[in-house]
Amino acid sequence: MNLMIKILDMNPPIKEHTILSVRTVRKINEGSYGVIYLTNYNNLVIKIIKHNSVSHFINEVSIFYKLKKIDKHDYPKHLIKYMGFGKILDCEKNKYIKCNVLFMNQYNNFYHLYPELKMVPLIFFEDYKKFIIIFLYKLLIINYFFEQKLDSVNIDIKLNNILSNDDDIVMIDLGMLVKLDKTYIDNKTHNEIWPVGKTEIKYIPNYSIGKILVYLLFHHKKYSIEIDNEIKIILKLLLSQKYDTQYVLNFIKEHYSGFIS
Repeated sequence: MNLMIKILDMNPPIKEHTILSVRTVRKINEGSYGVIYLTNYNNLVIKIIKHNSVSHFINEVSIFYKLKKIDKHDYPKHLIKYMGFGKILDCEKNKYIKCNVLFMNQYNNFYHLYPELKMVPLIFFEDYKKFIIIFLYKLLIINYFFEQKLDSVNIDIKLNNILSNDDDIVMIDLGMLVKLDKTYIDNKTHNEIWPVGKTEIKYIPNYSIGKILVYLLFHHKKYSIEIDNEIKIILKLLLSQKYDTQYVLNFIKEHYSGFIS
């Protein structure tokens, strides 16, 4: 698919209103509000925003501008950095014309960094406790950043949105950031990354991370191996829907400084 995209802003800046001609190489992912393609232009990845976000989601273009203003010393190391955005002027698919586009680097999937975890559950690795604590800490730092700097909560944390870059993880896809207030999700569809029933949104990120960790540990199977007691406590904190990001982050800092220092 060939596209003509008018660049509206880039970070770092380039000449404004440049017209970029790109061809998509393959579709990477598609969700309700956007579709992601790898292009033939310097491994550039584009996210075409198919619809304007509904009222309770924060518009991703506005997120780009909010993140652009963040000092580099405050920007989480493991959070995606959007390169810029533009608008599609012409495309073979008429439905994409006039849609906004976000630009980003190409990342590898999670299992590119940890190929062994694709086949072997984490519970079988001797150092799984250390892995879980470090992995969790990186995600908590990002979520705490959202809450403190963007006054928002990411309710779309799943393994497909955790990729790898420069031998470390990076969280992508900020299309489901929600204003941090006393809002509830009533999960009647049995979406696995959310608790079933009515839950205050501030507890959703921890629950979603907990579900990821449980999956990595067991791959949806049951084993007779006894899980580490401290990991049991961490999972209970994440899945209980009683403790917010700040509480769990402080818990990890207090009890596991040796792993995260």
